[in-house]
Amino acid sequence: MGASFIFSELLPKMSWLNFGKLRMSYANTGNANGVNPYSFQLAYALDQQQFGSYPVGTVLTTSNPNLNIKPYSVAEKEIGLELRTLKSRLNFDIAVYDKRTNNQILSVDLSPASGYNNTLVNIAKLKNTGLEMMIDGTPVKTSNFSWNVTANASYNTSKVLQLNPGQTRQLVVFFNGTGNEFLGSLVYDVGKEMNQLVANTYLRNNKGEVMLNSAGRLLPSATPKNFGSANAKVFGGVSNTLQYKNLSLLFHIDGKFGGKVFSSTALNGLRSGMSQESLVGRSGVVFDGVLPNGTKNTISVAPQIFYADYRTQQIADPFVFSSDFIKLRNITLTYDLTRLVIKKTKFVKGLMLSAYCRNAAVLLKHIPNVDPEAFASSSDSRLGYEQHTEPTTRTLGLNLNVKF
Repeated sequence: MGASFIFSELLPKMSWLNFGKLRMSYANTGNANGVNPYSFQLAYALDQQQFGSYPVGTVLTTSNPNLNIKPYSVAEKEIGLELRTLKSRLNFDIAVYDKRTNNQILSVDLSPASGYNNTLVNIAKLKNTGLEMMIDGTPVKTSNFSWNVTANASYNTSKVLQLNPGQTRQLVVFFNGTGNEFLGSLVYDVGKEMNQLVANTYLRNNKGEVMLNSAGRLLPSATPKNFGSANAKVFGGVSNTLQYKNLSLLFHIDGKFGGKVFSSTALNGLRSGMSQESLVGRSGVVFDGVLPNGTKNTISVAPQIFYADYRTQQIADPFVFSSDFIKLRNITLTYDLTRLVIKKTKFVKGLMLSAYCRNAAVLLKHIPNVDPEAFASSSDSRLGYEQHTEPTTRTLGLNLNVKF
């Protein structure tokens, strides 16, 4: 449901305002994402172990079917403003929104005594609010040359409003329980941003010094530490187009900011001796910490043993990175050949030749050895999860566009 009002028609004397529109919309939809087909049906089989000489039937399903599950609802309100000014050489499009999710479907653990591991329930109430903005302008425009700039940006914040009565944390996914060499968990915490990354940290004394055991090896904290949200808060990009007569150059830069990530590549590169960071302590790691008796550590530990303790003790500190990045996303050089061929052929209406480079360069990143975008999955339950991602490719090419 939506409505709009073109208010510029009521302001004809404002010559600088070419177009102005106010828009509002409201939507409410349902979604059953996360509930697989046939998930309410049980599958049976015969157990290998028999009762005497008699076969024993078992239930193959480890998740208890919840017949009361219902689609979660998403209600969103948005208000926007669109302006075109200065003969449409400076244009704006701004919108703010508020999105509420009720009865979010999540998996919760069950007591093993029930015969099941988990079940799906309608448990969470979430909020997303944000601002989206686009500015389009033409700073320079002559008979032979023009420069156009388009910039867009969005800012989004989220919050977990409610879980079950009396519940303050819900496990979304336990990374170390997926069969992969990883660490940490993704959780919902009431009152905080969605998708919090949680793992053990170094055990420290009252002075903030890292405490080691009597063998000079790492000790985990008594409780896990919250390392921040995996959700990026700011997205944006700038596209420039420079045109001189029939030749044009486009280059586009974009990025995202505000999220955190656990890097399995960094973890496994360190503990297997395959990363640059593992060069430290090749003849023995003497970690900067204190022993149980309070003295400074001087004990050397073999690197393959010391670095493996990060995985064993689930200590995530060296493997938590900002997922921020800025990329030179695209460069395209185009020449319009239409004028050269239109006089010689009657059936060709347009001819353009372009040379392009996609994923041209990473201008800024904080996570080592991997592309900050090339994570294992884009699923909501895998945010903040990086595991052995392959290097991304840079694409070069030529494109010939013919219009008839």
